[in-house]
Amino acid sequence: MLRRALSMLPWLLAGLIISLAVAWSMPWLAGNLSVQMPLSEEVKSLWRDHAPYAFPAEPQQAHTVTALGSDMLSMFYNHPGTNLVAHIQRDRVGWPLRSLESWMWNDRLSSSGRTGLVVLGDRLLPARPLWLGLAVNAVVFALGFLVVFRVSRHMRGVWRLHRSLCNRCAYPTGTNDRCTECGTPLPAWSRDGALRSFVSTLWHHQRVTLTLMVLSAGALATVGSAIALAFAAPLSSSPRLTLNDPQEVQWVRSNCTSPAMERLQDVRSRATFGLERLFVGIAGEQSPGSSGRYGLARPRTYVCRYRAGWPMYALEGVDWVGVSEPTYWPKRVATSADALFLPRRGPPSVIPLRPTWPGFVVNTLAYSALIAVGVWLWQRRGSVHTPAEGA
Repeated sequence: MLRRALSMLPWLLAGLIISLAVAWSMPWLAGNLSVQMPLSEEVKSLWRDHAPYAFPAEPQQAHTVTALGSDMLSMFYNHPGTNLVAHIQRDRVGWPLRSLESWMWNDRLSSSGRTGLVVLGDRLLPARPLWLGLAVNAVVFALGFLVVFRVSRHMRGVWRLHRSLCNRCAYPTGTNDRCTECGTPLPAWSRDGALRSFVSTLWHHQRVTLTLMVLSAGALATVGSAIALAFAAPLSSSPRLTLNDPQEVQWVRSNCTSPAMERLQDVRSRATFGLERLFVGIAGEQSPGSSGRYGLARPRTYVCRYRAGWPMYALEGVDWVGVSEPTYWPKRVATSADALFLPRRGPPSVIPLRPTWPGFVVNTLAYSALIAVGVWLWQRRGSVHTPAEGA
């Protein structure tokens, strides 16, 4: 038991290194659009816990920027009668859980500083561990790396045994129960000359490995099909809607600030084969000389939620876009959350990246079943033609 525990240490170290690399790469995917959030007791508590001496007692505003694997919380206090601002910012990175964080504060009337940061070029990367997230991420990446390594090595051994070779040194074994080159014991099924193919070998003797392979292929097919549908499915104009669904109302309110809700202009929902887009248009605040030719305040903001996948929506993402001229395609001044923005001629493509787990699981099982049926039909076809070829 102790030996097995010690043998896991290199894998855990590799998982820790990979989790740190993934966490520090996430800020490059983040954008710069902040969404106002309410001053909850949690936000006020964070301010009080990290505000230095002589800082105000509570913040006046809080904003957040969320992207894949990273989030930033900014809290502000505007000193009355001046243009000075007390600012506290928390940055957290990591995937699947947040594993590193940093804090920065600045107030010209008192103090400024930062903690838990690593300087890499012109980037400031969080470095203070969040122990639970760091441990979970290290274990997840270690297990993933271990499974890939062990399964690939195991599959190589099964392939060699199927070809009547030693699974360790690849020396021809014939009908021996041990390898005559290295002495490795050989399983009895490897000497069965009636085996017809590699798939039948897996089915008769390695069903767990075959099941894992089919489920992995189904998950990859789910992700690949959702990305392909998000990229290729056309999205034309759609009629305006009213927010009648309470879930849609909650989603819009959670992604738009209260002042923005007052300037809500239109909501459009468009669904095509395997792709759905919920579009929310918000007018910019009026200012002298900024209303434009068409009477629309500039800039406007589009908040779009994309869902992609078939037979159910498996991936979801949110995209914020600012526009400077309503008659042309918007000039991008914002960011995406859990989505990948792909500019191209005409309307750009937004690829959602956050799994919606019910749809992801259902699609994975559906694609895995199709792959299993395809493999079975191919195997059956091979078994039917084998005697004829031998004859």
